[in-house]
Amino acid sequence: MLFLFSLLGLTGCGSGGEKQGGSQQGDGKTANHLTFATAGTGGTFYPLGGGMAKIISKYVPSLQVTAEATGGSVENARLLDRGEADLAFMAGDVAYEAYHGLGDFQNEKKKFVALFKTYSEPLHIVTLQDKKINSIMDLKGKKVAVGSPGSGTEVKARALLNALGITYNDIDEQYLSFAEASDALKDNNIDAAIMAVGAPASAVMDLSAVREVKLISLTPEEISKVKEKHPYFFESKIEKGVYEKIPVEVETVAVPIVVAARADLPEQTAYEVVKAIFEHLPELQTVHRVAKEITLETAVPAVVPLHPGAEKYFKEKGLTWK
Repeated sequence: MLFLFSLLGLTGCGSGGEKQGGSQQGDGKTANHLTFATAGTGGTFYPLGGGMAKIISKYVPSLQVTAEATGGSVENARLLDRGEADLAFMAGDVAYEAYHGLGDFQNEKKKFVALFKTYSEPLHIVTLQDKKINSIMDLKGKKVAVGSPGSGTEVKARALLNALGITYNDIDEQYLSFAEASDALKDNNIDAAIMAVGAPASAVMDLSAVREVKLISLTPEEISKVKEKHPYFFESKIEKGVYEKIPVEVETVAVPIVVAARADLPEQTAYEVVKAIFEHLPELQTVHRVAKEITLETAVPAVVPLHPGAEKYFKEKGLTWK
């Protein structure tokens, strides 16, 4: 009897696939659990990642994907490198620096690969109408939210400011998530916030529902300086009408957003993930309007090497790249 119980115990400890703890499907097969690292709940990564997780889980019976809130791109690079996440959103600048051991990742190259590019993430410089802030230079001496610790927003905020000759010594930087920054502006506890987020961002819409909000544009000269200093930025616009209560077009800069995976994710798993997303884009577009920017034509090349499983899918679709 003891021998039989030992056998049963060993059987119950088996792995469910990608990670231990797979769940039983209706057909009796075990689903592999994947974790999708996103960002704070007030941005774009979280709802879009949740939508992708649902689509993958729905159309790939062998996979069950859970989207999780995180500190953002910088933390996500480290989570993938440590194998604590399987999939993750990452801003192009952070992905490039993490992969090559630059910037905040100086001499600590992170291991991960890209699956595909998604949308562009413009920098929002958000303040209130009654604040005497009409240009980025007016941020000097002000309380400015620069993103949560470990976030891609904080990396881009610092890069943006430094490219224009502004350092954290010139502002009172506040390390706040999008939702925290929105609440702080509502309560008049800060003067402005820099948010690297797809438009429309829920944090900005939430703020504009109760306060009169304005977005600060960069001048052509400022945009040129930022691009010269950091080539991964490109000129972008937040179009008039994206935010109902902000009736002007905003000139800014943006970076591409990448869906990345841990380096050892099995090829077939990566292939199924990419296939599920690109063959159900209309469904994903109901989750967030930025999903309309996701197309096969712009999915490759990414800022870091592609996963072999992703390459396989894109080649089947006739895509070529250098």
